[in-house]
Amino acid sequence: MSTIKYIKLLTLIAALFFLLPLQAQIKIGGNVYGGGNAGDMTGSTSVTIYAGDISGSVYGGARQANVGGSSFVNIDGEHMSEDILVNKVYGGNDISGTIGSAESVPTELTEAAANGITPKDGADAGKNTKQYNAFVLTTPERKVETSQPYSIFIGQLFGGGNGDYNYTSETLSDNTTANPYYGKTSPELSKTYLELRGGTFGYVYGGGNNATVTSATDICIDNSSKVTTESNGVYFNFKDDDHPNGVTPIS
Repeated sequence: MSTIKYIKLLTLIAALFFLLPLQAQIKIGGNVYGGGNAGDMTGSTSVTIYAGDISGSVYGGARQANVGGSSFVNIDGEHMSEDILVNKVYGGNDISGTIGSAESVPTELTEAAANGITPKDGADAGKNTKQYNAFVLTTPERKVETSQPYSIFIGQLFGGGNGDYNYTSETLSDNTTANPYYGKTSPELSKTYLELRGGTFGYVYGGGNNATVTSATDICIDNSSKVTTESNGVYFNFKDDDHPNGVTPIS
């Protein structure tokens, strides 16, 4: 291996360290949003990831804004062109805002009907009759003949939004700088559906990160992917309260 890339993903309850061949040539140091920045939209959002090294977060929703329709994040392993490495994925919004619902469930969610998210038959088949707001899908990594040359790793996945901010203090910790989040309300939505059919995850949450889901979260896990430690020379090391020295990688 001529080039080794070091990636550090910090999570709330784990630090995950990777060593892997340099394949994810698309690099995003910040965040990806399906919606806008402090600007509401009336329709639905859809974010599809085919490849990339995203050290920030991927949001199906907006940044401190409302989405009138539903939000959808698709980590598309079936059509991926390189490794997909994402620190955090959120189905909902960042900082604040709400997400509505759309008329139909995304057609890529092939197990939604079997899981009771949408009717299987009749005039309402495929319709979002239960008014789900945020959808997240991961599909198995694309194979070349019988091998799996690419990997998906997501540090943390949330069905809801991200409200991990200080909304109550007028200033930041220096007691001088104005707090840009003061007076705002953390993101909120009603229902989330996660269909995880591929990839490796550090942690999965049906709800949000310090953000409210008022009604229901549904998680479908039907994952046939190889763990990244077994694929393409990829290694990772978990460190948490139970394993302060990490877990020995599989080579």
